[in-house]
Amino acid sequence: MALIPRSTALLAFLALPLSRALADPPPGRGRGQGHGQGQGQGQGGPPGHARFGGNDSVVIRNWAAANPGWSPRPLPPGQMRQLARGKPLPPGIARQTLPPGLIAQLPAYPGHSYAMVGTSVVLLGAGGVVVDIVAGLF
Repeated sequence: MALIPRSTALLAFLALPLSRALADPPPGRGRGQGHGQGQGQGQGGPPGHARFGGNDSVVIRNWAAANPGWSPRPLPPGQMRQLARGKPLPPGIARQTLPPGLIAQLPAYPGHSYAMVGTSVVLLGAGGVVVDIVAGLF
């Protein structure tokens, strides 16, 4: 009877390091939220979800070309990095309202507003949360 417990103990002793190696993948190699698999700043959303369409950046660029006196100043790089979808507009970042002629050419979303932040146009939701960004238009 002493042979069975000894072999069981030996098997458990040898299996312990192997189970640790198989249990957790190395950092950055698992099925977590790496490489765009998380629920962060995605492009999707249900139908009718407020966001910029493919033609909106063309409309904004055409409007800017037709109005050459209007050119926004770029944000410093540190402030530009703080701009992110799904997060509130950071404090201290200057925003300008878009000219009425440009707003008239963009789709209207109830409860949302457009703003110019540096050389980017942002779509703001309730509470100043950035819903979508068209960056580097000018």
